[in-house]
Amino acid sequence: MVSALTFFKNSFHSAYRCIPAVLSQNYAKVLTSSQVQHDQSMDKKLAELTGDPTDEFIHLHDTTVSPAGKPIDEELCVREDSELHKKNAEDKNPYGFHDLFGQQHLSDLTLKLTDGDMPVHRCVLHSSSSYFKKLFSESISPAVMDMSSYNPLAYRGFLQYLYKIPIIEMECEDMIDLYVLATSYEEDWIAADVFSKLKSSISPDNVLRLLDKAKATKSTELELECHKFINAPEFKKSLLEFASENMDVLTEILRLFSKSRS
Repeated sequence: MVSALTFFKNSFHSAYRCIPAVLSQNYAKVLTSSQVQHDQSMDKKLAELTGDPTDEFIHLHDTTVSPAGKPIDEELCVREDSELHKKNAEDKNPYGFHDLFGQQHLSDLTLKLTDGDMPVHRCVLHSSSSYFKKLFSESISPAVMDMSSYNPLAYRGFLQYLYKIPIIEMECEDMIDLYVLATSYEEDWIAADVFSKLKSSISPDNVLRLLDKAKATKSTELELECHKFINAPEFKKSLLEFASENMDVLTEILRLFSKSRS
């Protein structure tokens, strides 16, 4: 038995094929003969492979043998294939909607926020948000929509999600408003991601402010997470150490804590 690897190219279709196999002596001779014929006529039509010794090539299914006769690392193949698909997707749309965010170019809708007008694109909102998809489908929306009742920073953050732009930095209070907004719009994928960010951002420095804001916005899940953090032994210890250094701070903490309990 000999280890053989036959490689050939279809010059018309630019397709590469690789046939790995462990072949018998007879088949090895056939491969050698057929390779010579192929080199003499590159544009010759490729033969149908059946496995008969008279065929030009032998087609073996589900064979994974490297040129050295060693098994191929299937995990590597899967990983490389996944990376190739990812790269192809990025090549098709490398910037997503980043370059349209906040731009008048191609904008066909304006959202009025308390800190200024925000140009947006119906096609982006329609494709990224079930809320806007339903809104645009049910009625003809005006060219300008008033969103001034919302926290403008939270609303811009919401739009960043729709335009596939990561939120690098946002105050916790604004993020809570973003969480409430996403929940009210039933955009669960945004609400879940924002809640995860809020949960991981809870610290001794902001937990009471977050709890106070969560109470005001009726964000019960966030309230629960804040209470869990407060009731942890580590927080109680750090709170006492910090408050003992400043009675004014202790008084304010107790006021906020009492208010959050009511």
